[in-house]
Amino acid sequence: MAAIRSALCTISRVWPYPEVLAGGGALTTRSGHAGVYRSFRPDLIMPWDPDTEPATWSRFWSAYLARPEAVREVRQDALWERVVPFRLANVPATPGPAAATARVLLYPSAVAVTITVRASGQWPVAEFAGAMAALVEARTWGAEGNRSLEGIASDLRDLVAPRLAGGVVVAGPPAVHTVAAPLSADGGVAADLDTGLPAVQSCLAGLAGLGPTGSFDPARLCEVNRDTKKAARYYDVGDGLVIWHKDRVFDPAAGEKVACLVRNQTDLVVQIEALRATAQWAADRVAGNRPIPPDVFPLLRQARTRLDTLHTGRRDKTYRSVVATTRITPHLPMLATLSTL
Repeated sequence: MAAIRSALCTISRVWPYPEVLAGGGALTTRSGHAGVYRSFRPDLIMPWDPDTEPATWSRFWSAYLARPEAVREVRQDALWERVVPFRLANVPATPGPAAATARVLLYPSAVAVTITVRASGQWPVAEFAGAMAALVEARTWGAEGNRSLEGIASDLRDLVAPRLAGGVVVAGPPAVHTVAAPLSADGGVAADLDTGLPAVQSCLAGLAGLGPTGSFDPARLCEVNRDTKKAARYYDVGDGLVIWHKDRVFDPAAGEKVACLVRNQTDLVVQIEALRATAQWAADRVAGNRPIPPDVFPLLRQARTRLDTLHTGRRDKTYRSVVATTRITPHLPMLATLSTL
């Protein structure tokens, strides 16, 4: 029977900072954003940049910006209009029981920290989800081997949050999103990982919730793409996404293509959450008949527009994914309340 040999998992925490939308946000206006952009290096870089030059190509960001060359010809206006975050450069390493890296993104009214864990082992399908859950929940991370990934993420958040308003700001509760995928397997054939098998379904449900087992909901399993080159199955429960490509994991040359897909989908779900939190703040103010500072209207309109564009998913306009459609659809009524801003 097949055994999973390597896997990738991202844990993203997105903290909203609603008080900066109520007034004084350093990035909430076009002019404020332009000022930060003029002085953003070396501490703040583009989300697709490596820590050293030259810039790299990003499938998600190049599509999100609607043209591949945009990641190399960065314009401040384009960043503002599409609510593209800055990334904190030279983030400290995340030592621990597996290889891990961290990314810290600064939005006009949110901070997102994503920790990516790449694990290797020899897991039967029935044990795979539990092993990943135990790994990411372990308190054996950090230089002294006694930290949780949640604590490390909070520390990284605090490195960049003061830039939101030039001082101390209070975060709201974080939204946590995960993306997980096996990268390689051996000892079997692709049929051993078919999503119709009960053991695989239990594994998918467990991975989506980062727990050892789970109750599988067939409605959460996206249909097979008609393009056989994009035959990965998505199991999406709203805050947890599993990418399951039963054919590519048995191809040693294809594992990194799955890893690339994990990175793209992680960038997507973080972007959706940061934009959603901004739009939700405005919708709550509208519903409560509370004032909204006029100078943040342009940012709110951009957040609504970008969510609408991602939801529609036109390839010439943005990054297209069924995940964007399913995640944004429940929020369409909320977005509609902002149409008069």
